[in-house]
Amino acid sequence: MNYFDNNGNQTKLDHLAGVTWNFRDNIASATIIERTGNPNDVEYYIHDSSGQRTRKVKETWGSGKWFKARGVDIDKYTVVLDEGTHSAIHYGGGAGKGGGWWNETIMERLFKAEKDLGRQLTKREILAEGAKMRRQAGLQDAKIVPYK
Repeated sequence: MNYFDNNGNQTKLDHLAGVTWNFRDNIASATIIERTGNPNDVEYYIHDSSGQRTRKVKETWGSGKWFKARGVDIDKYTVVLDEGTHSAIHYGGGAGKGGGWWNETIMERLFKAEKDLGRQLTKREILAEGAKMRRQAGLQDAKIVPYK
């Protein structure tokens, strides 16, 4: 498999699904998550006439849309936690970074399950995976409430 284009620009990295370059050999886009049947998560880069990057635009399909497409209103399933526990399970997340460990782990599990099954998960299967994660994290007794 070739990981470079004709100009020697790397088109694949271990942590990215793909990279594209513009006519000036400036990075044009990076595919962060590649999906079959749903839009990819991609960062696009804009450069000025000198080649300096001036703007980055990140387009994500987002987990909210993913859940909605499967009949789950994710805002109905918020686990009530103390601040310390909340910070611990979302470690590495924050503004512009996503939901950290918890969100990344559950989405990885759900994406893998769909890939393995070759179909979309049902609402029941999605909620069962959430319950499994809560048990594994010792949060099975935590109260679940609507977000808003």
